[in-house]
Amino acid sequence: ATVTLGAAASSSACPALEANSLSECDRCLSDDLCPSLDGVEYKCDHYVKKCVAPTWNVSEVRSRCPETEGDPSTWGAMCKLPCADQSSPFGCAARNCLNEDFPCHWVPGCSSADNWRPDGLPLVSSACLRSCNDHDAFVKALYSIDSCEALKEEWGGCAVNSMWQMCPVTCSSGECSSRCDREEVPDDAGARCHEHVDAGAIDCVEGVKRGLDCHCKC
Repeated sequence: ATVTLGAAASSSACPALEANSLSECDRCLSDDLCPSLDGVEYKCDHYVKKCVAPTWNVSEVRSRCPETEGDPSTWGAMCKLPCADQSSPFGCAARNCLNEDFPCHWVPGCSSADNWRPDGLPLVSSACLRSCNDHDAFVKALYSIDSCEALKEEWGGCAVNSMWQMCPVTCSSGECSSRCDREEVPDDAGARCHEHVDAGAIDCVEGVKRGLDCHCKC
């Protein structure tokens, strides 16, 4: 085998990317993607899954890597419990994190195969096949309230405690439209499954029966 001296090392989770090639606050999947700046080795934070300095506390992460409610591209992974996995199958993603884009549509250029997906993670994995719905189970676990609809009524709206993170449908956060517009194939009229379901015209079962691409919404 031929060894090329001086070749840059690849990241473990994203072999198509060089190690330490990301910038501060970029979305990440593993520590080795994050930069070394002024002698500081940045880490892939277990909650937001962005490159942060190890000395930053929660407040500093929020101020340096801000999230805008109406702009999903700025959002972190929204992990309510730490997700320390740095390689496939990223089992903690579905269990602990609200943002369904993590980890399968998280770091651009991650994979030479399809640009986004981490190394060794099949498209049919539970980490990738996550429907875009309210996270009622998180609501019940955190607040002992059965659903996002009930929580919204209890709190008088979605502005409290970043409720939109847990309840993208109830709070119309834009997450589902952003993600499902990207992923679902439209029908002959140009509408996508998630639009029909969110409008109450059909449910997921009926959408699938009609042959719609409902893999994001449902």
